[in-house]
This record gives sequence, C-alpha cells and structure tokens, in this order.
Amino acid sequence: MRLLSLLSIFLCMPAFASEDGGLFRAPNVHLASSAPSSGQSGELIDTAGYQHWSGNNSVPVRFTTFVARSSEDWNRLWSNIGMEAPGRYPDDKIAIGIMLGSRPTDGYNVRVTSLRKLASGLAVVYLETKPSNPQSARKTVTSPWVVMLAPKTEGSVRFIPQSMAGY
Repeated sequence: MRLLSLLSIFLCMPAFASEDGGLFRAPNVHLASSAPSSGQSGELIDTAGYQHWSGNNSVPVRFTTFVARSSEDWNRLWSNIGMEAPGRYPDDKIAIGIMLGSRPTDGYNVRVTSLRKLASGLAVVYLETKPSNPQSARKTVTSPWVVMLAPKTEGSVRFIPQSMAGY
C-alpha cells in the first residue's frame, strides 16, 4: 500500500512543459498526500471573489499542477493549456492551476474547493468530479483543467485532493 502511494505521487509530480517540449518541476509546488497537520489547518480564504477559468481540453496527458508568479509564468501556464492568456498577469495575485490529464470520456471536471493560508504558504484543495453515468458518457478523450487567481504568497503551494483534505 505504501509503495502504491509513493508510486502514485511520483507519477503525479507537478511539472510544466518547457519551451523545447520537455518537462521541468515547478519550484515550491507540492502535491500533498494528506492534509496539513492539525497545527497547520490555516485560515480559510473566501474564493468567491477570485477569477477562475476552466475547460476540458489541455495539452498535458498526465496530472499537472502549477503556480504562476510572474508574467512569464502566466504566459507559459496558458501555453501549456493550449490557449492564449486571457489578459495581462495581475501582479498582486498568483495563478494556480490544475490539469487532470487524459480522461476516457466527457463528464470529468476539476475545481478548486478551498484555499487555506498556511504559515508555510498556501493549501489548494481541489475536487475531481466524474461522469454520473460513465456508460452513457460520450467516448472522447478529455483533459480537464482549472486556473484560479489567488492571494499573492511567497511560500510554497500545496495541492490537496479534497478526499484527503480532512477539513
């Protein structure tokens, strides 16, 4: 069981596509295998006022998370999704993104369910939804993604599946 957990974390390492098509790890981005310890539950941030975008087709075929802290990162983030940036990078925010990778049918989605300010940075809790009736879902490969603006933070960003958040 522990080996399977470690293997799934390895296969889901956060990464960006580089200019030459290779991948590189994003600094200060962590895929959490569990919720922050109870001493680090952090302050809940109201996400209602933060702009977000989502879709069903992105370039990566594997799970990818990213954080944009500059105009260059912002443009690279959107290039990785396969779209033009929807505007200029807002210097007073960071952009967080999650790309689920390939899914076999339509009906999959991903959304950020909460943000928590931690002493070490930011926790991003997300939820992947699946088709309610997979047998009737259209058989087409999708790659759901979400990008959300968040409060500017210099610390690390942890991405936590809602099923492991424990909040």
